Amino acid sequence: LRGTFLMDYTDEWTAFWQGFNGSIIGAITAAILGLPRGVPFEAGNIYMDYEIPQTFKSGISMRVHPEWTVNLDATWTDWSVWDEWTFHFDRPLELLTTARLLSGLVTEDSLTLPLGLEDTWHYGIGITQHVNSRLDIRYGLELRDSPVGKDVFGPVPVGDMKHWGIGFGYKWDKQTKVGASMFYMQSVDYIPNNTSCNLNCTNFTNVVYNPYAGLDVKFSSRIYGIGLQFKRQF
Repeated sequence: LRGTFLMDYTDEWTAFWQGFNGSIIGAITAAILGLPRGVPFEAGNIYMDYEIPQTFKSGISMRVHPEWTVNLDATWTDWSVWDEWTFHFDRPLELLTTARLLSGLVTEDSLTLPLGLEDTWHYGIGITQHVNSRLDIRYGLELRDSPVGKDVFGPVPVGDMKHWGIGFGYKWDKQTKVGASMFYMQSVDYIPNNTSCNLNCTNFTNVVYNPYAGLDVKFSSRIYGIGLQFKRQF
């Protein structure tokens, strides 16, 4: 992935470093340690190597009764390839030159964000009711375990999810089928303070991504969707 970035610093950041460098001791210290000069902003190009996780799906469909069909599905996803993300910048940044003094995850032109994702299996069940020769009504439930451990919960806040669905299919004529579906997904997670170092740790050296240090955090995600289908053979 490639793109551009703009790092817009606050007036307080700029004033502090300009004042620090204005003294003899500050100027010497900044030169030795490579500390910021206090520029108001920095812009340039950014890139990262992004590998899409592999997915394996398997399932079985059984006509258990003339009026009912049951589908069982299992999905494996190789989330562990996202153990960490490393962002590369085309130039040294003042923010990074400061952060690298406190964290081994930062250099003057790169930043590593540990994700610590784990591979997952998740399972689903679907039931089709054959109302008549033309109309099918479908119901489904899928349970998705989160690949994110509680100790690294943060930049990818996807917790355990329940996925419900309902829909229908109607055979309009020999060549035409129509259908519609609706689904609802929900995930609720509570992360007590100082338990995830990608979210709310209070370690002094945890400077990469820790936006809610010392706070209890609750995530609530709800996703709704609708689908329409029209199929005609010719």
